[in-house]
Amino acid sequence: MPPKPPLLVSIDPGSRVSGMALFEGERLAHWDLFKVPASRAPVERIVRMASGLLGVVEEVTKSKDPGGTTVIIETPGSQGRPHARGLITLGMAVGAVITAFDLAGYRVVTAKATEWTRLNGPRPKPKAVRAKLTEKLYPEHYSSDEDPTLDGADAVGLGAWFLGRFAEDESGEEGKS
Repeated sequence: MPPKPPLLVSIDPGSRVSGMALFEGERLAHWDLFKVPASRAPVERIVRMASGLLGVVEEVTKSKDPGGTTVIIETPGSQGRPHARGLITLGMAVGAVITAFDLAGYRVVTAKATEWTRLNGPRPKPKAVRAKLTEKLYPEHYSSDEDPTLDGADAVGLGAWFLGRFAEDESGEEGKS
């Protein structure tokens, strides 16, 4: 496994709501939701989302070298029929976020949703289950009560997965490693 980055930003991008988490080493330092009004045209929303996320990350990592910060971004996995309608817009949003961080000099890594949401288990876990596991890992920093869309949970969970915080026990349930 590669060495853990000193600063890790994990992003669950969307065209309306994106989750973002900042880790200093393995410590969750900050998480937040970034929202863009749905009334905007899709391309305008996407541009505002990507530039807004970049601005937030630049603010919380100020005085740090972008090249020393790893940004992991979730990419869509297989989407079920109910989500297929927005897949083109989501793909554009993900591409815009990846491009914005790459052009700003950050080390960008991507992870497929169908890969990381398994949390080292055999099948992807539902979003609500991932949120509960995230609350167990970071009870002092994360609460699903503050995250109605659970996009923050996915950003924190993605970062925790990348840092190797999820381990499967004998019963097949995940917990702290």
